[in-house]
Amino acid sequence: MAETLHGNLHGFAKIKSNSLKIRIIYRPVEDEVIRMEIVAIGPRDKDKAYRLAAKRLEKFFRYMDEKN
Repeated sequence: MAETLHGNLHGFAKIKSNSLKIRIIYRPVEDEVIRMEIVAIGPRDKDKAYRLAAKRLEKFFRYMDEKN
């Protein structure tokens, strides 16, 4: 079951796979079909996947600000 995230990853959720030892950070998308936007897939190594997701989001938002 997915867990919702807080802080700079508010609005996103995580799925953990113990067998693969990975964590997936994603944002659920409301639509007629089930859809999600995956931000990061990383090892379940403390907070590595969270840091990767936050860094990617920061870069994306900075890029969007520069375009406007």
